[in-house]
Amino acid sequence: MLLVAVCLPSLASAEEQPFLLKRNDWKPERERRAPKLDFLFKASNTYLWAGTSLDMATTIQALHHPPIARQANGSFLMSYPSRETGWAGRLGIQNAGGVVAANAFLNFGINLLSRKLYRKGGRWRILAIGLNLYKGTDNAMAGIHNIRYSGSLDDRIRQATGYRGQVVWTSH
Repeated sequence: MLLVAVCLPSLASAEEQPFLLKRNDWKPERERRAPKLDFLFKASNTYLWAGTSLDMATTIQALHHPPIARQANGSFLMSYPSRETGWAGRLGIQNAGGVVAANAFLNFGINLLSRKLYRKGGRWRILAIGLNLYKGTDNAMAGIHNIRYSGSLDDRIRQATGYRGQVVWTSH
């Protein structure tokens, strides 16, 4: 009985010791660098969101652009309706809501996939970050293309018609 009384306090302190260690003390060096990857992953998610937002906003703007070009005096120059030329155009080349929804759902799925890959750990984290960066860049480039396309629309009308004055856009 005396032996049990002497051993119990030492057993209790031995069982408590692992809980006194800091959580990061037992992790290998590779695991300690995870905060850097966490930051990169969060940044890549933000980049994907920003690229998607730019693409969606410029797509809506382009597809809602008035289709009829007129001279300053109101006479007809030409009809130039905007159309979706990307993969989402299969839902309707002038369907802004369908095109934007399709791209949003695709990017939402890519984001879910990247989160799943990131949770796997290891080299999968790099792949998840790369996937977000690739799709974010793809959307950003599409958005920049839409901006350039809309900005040069008047010049293309002038070049096609030979008109040198101000182009006025109307819906009818």
